[in-house]
Amino acid sequence: MTDDFSDDGGHWRYEFTQPGINEFTGYYPDGTVREQGTILISMVDILPSMPLPDGDPVTSQCFKPDGSLGSEVVDGTGVQTIWLADGTKVWELHLKNSSRVHLRSWHDNGQLNFEYGFKDNHWHGPYVRYHRNGQLQTQGQYERSEKVGIWTYYDEQGIVASTEDHGTPE
Repeated sequence: MTDDFSDDGGHWRYEFTQPGINEFTGYYPDGTVREQGTILISMVDILPSMPLPDGDPVTSQCFKPDGSLGSEVVDGTGVQTIWLADGTKVWELHLKNSSRVHLRSWHDNGQLNFEYGFKDNHWHGPYVRYHRNGQLQTQGQYERSEKVGIWTYYDEQGIVASTEDHGTPE
């Protein structure tokens, strides 16, 4: 049994004995069910000495804090949505045929945090990130999980702080 804890005091619990499809349940801080379903877990080498489980839902029912069904993933297609206990949406992952398509995340104050797309489960396309106050923080482009082109970074007032040129893809 493995527990992953969220910033708001809730947690996800899943049976993990080996990579593959595993059942999971997510809970709000008060213990009510936030999400339940099955997840395809694979090992990701974030650090060479420490592979970690990572996965996306194969099936998922995501419940709003009032207990109503908010979103669903069936056979690897649909939307996984996560809300805080106060009803603030903080996560929205679009999946199609068990592949990530688009991801949005919000700060706990409701402001958009970041947004980007995927192609063949790699980060791909425009990437934007925002400060908690709603001002643009980062803007750039990914191609197959590699930064390409000009990336621009902004301070909390929206003024350009720096730029990086990542060139054209090879």
